[in-house]
Amino acid sequence: MKFGVFLPNGSNGYLISKAIPPYPPTWELNKAVTLEAERQGLDFVLSMMKFRGFGGDTGYWDACLESFSLMSVLAAVTTRLGLISTVTILALHPAYVARMLA
Repeated sequence: MKFGVFLPNGSNGYLISKAIPPYPPTWELNKAVTLEAERQGLDFVLSMMKFRGFGGDTGYWDACLESFSLMSVLAAVTTRLGLISTVTILALHPAYVARMLA
C-alpha cells in the first residue's frame, strides 16, 4: 500500500467554505506541501487538473495550477517522491497529452 497527498493546486484547496480566508494556489505552497510529504516519508503527491471553477461567493477552484507543469517543476526539488498528474480525458486530445508527457 502506498500513501500520498492531494496537492492544493486549486484555489482554496479542497475546502468550500466562507469560514476560512481564501487563498490562491501558488508554487511556493505546493512546493512546501511536497517537500513536507517527502520529509514525512509519503510515497507520492497528486495534483488535479481543473479548467474551470465553480464560481459563487467562495470562488472555489476558480484558479488552478496546471497539473503537468506543476509536476515538472516539483520534479526539480524532490528526490524520491512519486509525482502524479491527472488529466481530463474528455477535454484533451490523447495526442496532445502524449506530447506533454514526452
